[in-house]
Amino acid sequence: MRAQLHGYPLIIVDGSPVSMIAEELTAYGAIVYRQQTKGIGPSRREAYFYALEYCKTHSDCRVVQWLEPEKHGMLRFIKVITAPIISGEADVVIATRSAASRETYPVFQQETEAYANKVYMEATGLNVPDVMVGPVAFSIQAVGKYLVLMNPADYGVEDTYIQGYAPILAHRDGLRVIASPELDFQYPPMQRVEEESTLSEEMMQKRIWQRDALCDAFRKLGALNSERR
Repeated sequence: MRAQLHGYPLIIVDGSPVSMIAEELTAYGAIVYRQQTKGIGPSRREAYFYALEYCKTHSDCRVVQWLEPEKHGMLRFIKVITAPIISGEADVVIATRSAASRETYPVFQQETEAYANKVYMEATGLNVPDVMVGPVAFSIQAVGKYLVLMNPADYGVEDTYIQGYAPILAHRDGLRVIASPELDFQYPPMQRVEEESTLSEEMMQKRIWQRDALCDAFRKLGALNSERR
């Protein structure tokens, strides 16, 4: 509903077994597709494929902005994030939280994300301090090659957060990858309370594994840029 109010077409790949969710989202104006694949990377490629197909039939569509359901508050920053692509100054824009924004996140998440962000910049040479925020905007020219057709297995990395991998490969090929201005996005307070109160040792280990797997991927993909230079 919020996307509709802002005038943004919203494309969703739905993997829920509850059909009512898709029906409700459609009633709100979203374009909903049934998820056909399993896993983080494959399902995200599906979403980018449908977004690209939408853009092919809408001449005014120039940018695809990745968002995550729990970060719906990012909708009010889309114009800021996408502006450099629309003006022709960039091909990829990675959202960037302000320091105050990052402090609204669960403490453990702050720590793991700060480490991964540091590794990303060191490994890739990209001046983008907050890839772990999630939302990234791509020109439609970048979506096909670096997202829809991406196969992380070709680079020996986990097939997960492809929106973080794609900017590295795009930069390697000379596309312009920049950070957005700092955004004062606020993590939902109640969600933080719930997550911190239920954070188990098992979940902490899982998040550490995710961080380490991503950092490994960032280093492997970043090495491609070093070879190219």
